[in-house]
Amino acid sequence: MSIEDSNQFEGRKEDHIKWSLDDSSQINRALSNMLVLNHHPFPNINFDDVHINSTSKYFKSSKPLMVSSMTGGHDKAYDINSRLLKACEASKWVFAMGSLRRELEEISINDDQKKRLNEWKTLLKSHNGPVIGNLGLAQVITHSLKDINSLIKTLNLSGLFIHLNPLQEVLQNEGTPQFKGGMEKVKDLCAKLDVPVFFKETGSGFSKKALEDADGLGLAALDVSGLGGTHWGRIEGLRSKDQNSIKAKASQTFKNWGVSTLDSLMFFSELNSSKNMSYEIWSSGGLRTGLDAAISFALGAKFCGFAKPLLEAALVSQNEIEDKMSLIEFELKVALFCNNSSCIIDLQSKGHGELLWI
Repeated sequence: MSIEDSNQFEGRKEDHIKWSLDDSSQINRALSNMLVLNHHPFPNINFDDVHINSTSKYFKSSKPLMVSSMTGGHDKAYDINSRLLKACEASKWVFAMGSLRRELEEISINDDQKKRLNEWKTLLKSHNGPVIGNLGLAQVITHSLKDINSLIKTLNLSGLFIHLNPLQEVLQNEGTPQFKGGMEKVKDLCAKLDVPVFFKETGSGFSKKALEDADGLGLAALDVSGLGGTHWGRIEGLRSKDQNSIKAKASQTFKNWGVSTLDSLMFFSELNSSKNMSYEIWSSGGLRTGLDAAISFALGAKFCGFAKPLLEAALVSQNEIEDKMSLIEFELKVALFCNNSSCIIDLQSKGHGELLWI
């Protein structure tokens, strides 16, 4: 890419941070606004006995909570991600990176940016905890297995998210909506990469058919990232400099497009009960509290990801992030305790029967 393209890339990523924190990009459909866990007024446990150990096959030394992929590849992202990474190490959360497109495609950077990138790589290598990389399907299709594996080793990654964002790509002026042949490439990566591969939507969730089609690709897990929080179709419309453009107008038509986090999790549960799905289901997309996480776990999720509330905290300080993480964990434990569940396995063993519609 040229220097002009690099500046455009930086501007787009900064726009994404700005608009992802704006209320107009939010769906605001938290799970805890639709479902409640059954309350047990005399739990046969002490609150101190409640723990939130992971039930996932992956990253067992970490809590089943992660910082969802948010931002990467521009100057402001380094400070944000450094704070998030350090908070994850302190709190034993998994850290999922924003897009690694810049690192993969070697977009032109100046000397100061190169220095910061090297500092970031050094920090990643010294990090004590899992870090999941993140590439878009369009980038995965056009790059070789060798290049992707080399990036994983260079950054000392523990896994790779392949993010799926067809709505965003087709509404983004700089978008790359070329997805043909993607599933064949994903299947090859799952078989040959040195780390587990995960799917992740970006706020529009998965239909039942899509979940079924993903089975057999070799994925380790699929993060539904459903409709419920930040909506990237809205963001691309909001950041358009010409609000009369065809894409800006179309973004209004598709401002509520997607499958909710709740429906995505329910679809997976239905499929998994009739046939044992080959991958784990993870939950993100509008999760704001530990109660949202508890409901996700009751629906069968093995990991829960948080984005917007932690991005807001990251713009303040590392301490602010850790305080937010502690609150989420406490809320999760309170939900378990008041449900008479000493751990996530206890909650999951009871199934959907513990959930009531509001």
